[in-house]
Amino acid sequence: MAKLASTQIEQLREIGAYLRQIRQQQGRGLDDIANQIFIRPALLRAVEEGQEQQLPEPVFIQGFIRRYGEALGLDGSELSKEFSVTAAHIVSEPPSNGNGLTNGHTEVEMRPPVQEARQPVQETWQPLQETRQPIQFPHDPPVPERGVNRRQSGLPLGLAAGALVLVAGAALGIWSLANRPNQASVANSSQSPTAAPEAVTPEPVPVPVPTPAATPEPTSNAPVVADLSMRDRAWISVVADGQKVYEGILESGTEETYEAQSSLRITSGNAGGVALSFNGSAPVSMGASGTVRTLTLTPETDPATLAVP
Repeated sequence: MAKLASTQIEQLREIGAYLRQIRQQQGRGLDDIANQIFIRPALLRAVEEGQEQQLPEPVFIQGFIRRYGEALGLDGSELSKEFSVTAAHIVSEPPSNGNGLTNGHTEVEMRPPVQEARQPVQETWQPLQETRQPIQFPHDPPVPERGVNRRQSGLPLGLAAGALVLVAGAALGIWSLANRPNQASVANSSQSPTAAPEAVTPEPVPVPVPTPAATPEPTSNAPVVADLSMRDRAWISVVADGQKVYEGILESGTEETYEAQSSLRITSGNAGGVALSFNGSAPVSMGASGTVRTLTLTPETDPATLAVP
């Protein structure tokens, strides 16, 4: 049962009347809202009517107001601030990575890739110049001039004709010898067999290297470790060593782990939807469905005492 000051009671009644007015304008019932935010209809009716005797501590009343307002499409966070909590506010820290510590970020300096200067390879190609010396044929023998006395030339006509035939034959032989190497090279090139294509050697298929199995992370050495397994959607508040590490709604199927050195206080707005395992013990339900329950865990807590009486 909450013990509220007169100002808190007045604030609660004004906020409750406002929520009831908005709900009725939307044509929704308390059961509909209760099923949506997992809070019993009796608690929502106590908020609307300002019945502080039926409500838990002020911090939970503020949470009920916030969730009720969000279900109606209002700004639940701003609306809940209209209800003052006498206890000192604890600044919410960002969600942790499971061990009570916030996630850090490492900035990596990106540098442009170094461009490697490459000098173009200059190849100088000069075609081979084949020098062929033209074949020089011997000059034809001089033809004896007409009117010359054959007796004075000293050569009879038949001998001159024979010499001319010999010179022509020699010239023909020299021409044949000069063209024979070219014909032989053409014949060799035409008779040379086509080179057989080289056999292509198949590249070996790389054998996949098996990936080593991941090494399991070591278990926590913290004195107080609580593992939460959500069986149903529920509002959760976790305070570790006096610091609030989480407050919000966890969906069904979610698993979270919280650690502390001296004390760990866990509150659920739907105790039946939370299974809790303390320091590796068998998980137990925090309570009945739709009820609010708070558990304070210390190194001396006996797991057997956590079950619902």
